[in-house]
Amino acid sequence: MEQCKRIFQAFGRRKNVDPKNLLVSRFRRNLNIFDLIGIGMGGSLGIGVYIVISYVIKHQAGPSAVLSVIIAGVAAVLSGFCYSEFTTRLPQAGSSYVFVYASLGELSAFVIGWSMILENIVLAAVTAKAWGQYFDGLLNGTIHSYTLDHLQWTGDEFLTNCPDILPCGILFITSLLFVCNAKASTLLSFILTTMNGLVIICIICVGIFHVRHENWTDPPGFFPFGLTGIIAGAGTLFCIFTGIDSMCSSSEETREPIKTVPRAIITSNILTFVIILCVTLAVTLSYPWYNLQDSIAIPTAYQDKGVNGSFYVFAIGGLLGLTAALISSIHGIPRLLFSMKMDRLLYPCCLLNPDTGGVLKLTIFPLLIACILSMFVTLNMLIQMLALGSLVSYTCVAVCVLHVRYQPIHVGLFQEYEDLNEDKYFQSTDFVYPTLFNPKTNNGLSKTFIEKSEIGFYNRLSKDTKHQLIMPDKPRDSTYHKMDSVINDTPSGSQSSLFQIPPGVAIEPSNATSMTSSIALIVFIIATTVFSFIVIFASNSLFTGSWWATACFLISVITLIVTTIVIVKQPQNQTSLLFKTPYVPFVPLLVIFINMLMMSLLSYKAWLRFSIWLFLGLIVYFIYGIRHSTEIEIDDQEVVLYEITDQERTPIK
Repeated sequence: MEQCKRIFQAFGRRKNVDPKNLLVSRFRRNLNIFDLIGIGMGGSLGIGVYIVISYVIKHQAGPSAVLSVIIAGVAAVLSGFCYSEFTTRLPQAGSSYVFVYASLGELSAFVIGWSMILENIVLAAVTAKAWGQYFDGLLNGTIHSYTLDHLQWTGDEFLTNCPDILPCGILFITSLLFVCNAKASTLLSFILTTMNGLVIICIICVGIFHVRHENWTDPPGFFPFGLTGIIAGAGTLFCIFTGIDSMCSSSEETREPIKTVPRAIITSNILTFVIILCVTLAVTLSYPWYNLQDSIAIPTAYQDKGVNGSFYVFAIGGLLGLTAALISSIHGIPRLLFSMKMDRLLYPCCLLNPDTGGVLKLTIFPLLIACILSMFVTLNMLIQMLALGSLVSYTCVAVCVLHVRYQPIHVGLFQEYEDLNEDKYFQSTDFVYPTLFNPKTNNGLSKTFIEKSEIGFYNRLSKDTKHQLIMPDKPRDSTYHKMDSVINDTPSGSQSSLFQIPPGVAIEPSNATSMTSSIALIVFIIATTVFSFIVIFASNSLFTGSWWATACFLISVITLIVTTIVIVKQPQNQTSLLFKTPYVPFVPLLVIFINMLMMSLLSYKAWLRFSIWLFLGLIVYFIYGIRHSTEIEIDDQEVVLYEITDQERTPIK
């Protein structure tokens, strides 16, 4: 019984975070905002424009793929705000894995990390396979014809009819690039993305000159697959925004990550959303959607329109964009594995050079899986496996934002110095107290402490600013957890003023209010699940007025509204953050709602394969991770200290 108790406690143990060490990087900081944008947009535009858009248009949504892009783009932009907040809280390699580990617990973090490993592997396989198709297309299919003549077997929907050699080659070559230097790979990604952007502008412009409204209005019309097709297409398109995770994973290698990473995330998301929407409009309006090819779709479509030279220009653009996408997908794998290895949840399988960020010991196992998938699995089947890991990860990050905002304990960094210098955000426990108290300049300013390590910062302040600092009369060894200067006396639990906490109610969260918000969030997630299944799988019964479908629909809607109001009415942690997700809890709740709606319409085959991968991961966790985790050592130390304290308190008879 005691062993079972320890196991369940291990599931919920959280990563111990020391705010003073969060900006101590284990790597050389040599990346800037352009490098991060190259990683984010390179992965998104490459796989989005040249692979996923044509698949969604032909197989899932038709011309209404435009609406799918809007849904996926809105969800991605809102998720980017949640990621930006946690990036400023915990600027470390590992991205969503680290965020969940510090917020929800170890088991949830392992599931997220393991699912993102699969997502990046499949993404690399899809990108490499499409790259091989584009390259072979420029050679008029010579390589595929040769392998088909000499190594053919019986294929099906899942397996190819001959091995695809080119993807393995490009995966190997791209992996060698990461041995050298992370800066070199990100710089190359930015250059390729810029060149690819010029080609994409040509795709949009050429499409505008060939617009025919009949491509939207002729039978079967604008909604050939109905509402389910739109949402399913949005779920598939969501995978093109996985660059967010790759950018966050590079926080420890970025100069001024607190400023740079959020700006890169928001810029990359908005630009990607706009570009993908424009390309979707151009393709669906200029070419009959049902005639799109399954491979090399856009170059072939424009060639069929009679645009001279378009095939080779757009095929070369596809090679540039897919190479950048491949760099982005591989970029996140070693950093995620490195973070999980440092927490000892995985056996050491990847080593990174702290000076260059290059991979010293290649991630052989993930890349081997990517090679096998790209060689033997069809492209359409690989695309169906995308997005699920990203949707699960992004949903959990939104849950983490809600969780930590309504907790009495703060997680990660916060803005310690208010209105003086936004770069100074360290939480400290050792202070210097110069005698600067000046009652004449006391205009109700909040108390501010200055660290020993920040004496240089203090000396650089102007004389007027120095006199505005009110220094407390406290012993030198005093410590603190939260300062008056980081408290925002807003009487509302939310940033929105739609719902106000009545006067006299505490504006700081307690254990009771935290429990209330957590229960309401769980009920909200359950209601969202019921709503999704009713809308997707019982829509016919709902439209025909079936009593049970109508009752379930109304109950789920009312529950969603009530739980939202309950969460809004709870007080939030008022710590002044370096970046805040706007309109909490509405934005995270909307992210959860949209993502779960998209997840419910993904292929059951995708869920099956994800479940198998997750089962294998849980075996790894229970065999190795749960017994070797770094947090178990901290727990054991706390138990020993607790036992010693109890023994000291026991009276001697």
